[in-house]
Amino acid sequence: MMEEIIEMKEERMDELEKILEKLLINLKDNNWQLRAKSAHLLGKIREKSAVESLLLALNDENWIVKVEVILALGEIGDERVIDYIIEATKDKNENVRGVAVQVLKKFNNPKVFETLISSLKDEYWSVHELARESLSQIKNNQLVELLISALESEDWKICVGSAFALGKIGDPKAVPYLILALEKKILFEEAKIIAEALNKITGQNFGLNIFEWKNWLKENAFTLCKIT
Repeated sequence: MMEEIIEMKEERMDELEKILEKLLINLKDNNWQLRAKSAHLLGKIREKSAVESLLLALNDENWIVKVEVILALGEIGDERVIDYIIEATKDKNENVRGVAVQVLKKFNNPKVFETLISSLKDEYWSVHELARESLSQIKNNQLVELLISALESEDWKICVGSAFALGKIGDPKAVPYLILALEKKILFEEAKIIAEALNKITGQNFGLNIFEWKNWLKENAFTLCKIT
């Protein structure tokens, strides 16, 4: 009985190896749809031995193939791919950049934090939104400090994107800095995003009234210090 089980396992392994070999070959096929499908399937099976072939496929001329390759690398989750996905955030195609910033949230790495913050200033608003969502889903004290520093950026997209992420992360230590950022903002839409972040963290709804926020902070500074 045991010998039969071992034989079945060996047959199964042989079958999987043949499938993997076929998928790797198809990554180089002339048909872009086949290349994309192969990358997708390699991600589904999370085969680490396919990483090097997938990294080469990042140079594919078709943006859809690139997207599937990045998603596959994200599924596999090998730390070796971080620098390559970071590079993909600079791709000429906005869809590729968007998927790259989505995948980067899976890697808790300082290089990733800086890249995502930089991606907040992307010319496409959709990429900005994906970057801020990725940032908001990472729980890391170092990232919180970087986002707080980014509130002072002269680029309004970086400022409001950082505020949005801080609001979702919910770390009370960001409150004084958000209030300061709110005080400096003139444009309504920018100030509104910062106020919404403050509301998420504190539960208070003072809107754009900077005086109310400052008074609240003065009255609750000790409590915030204890929390942080």
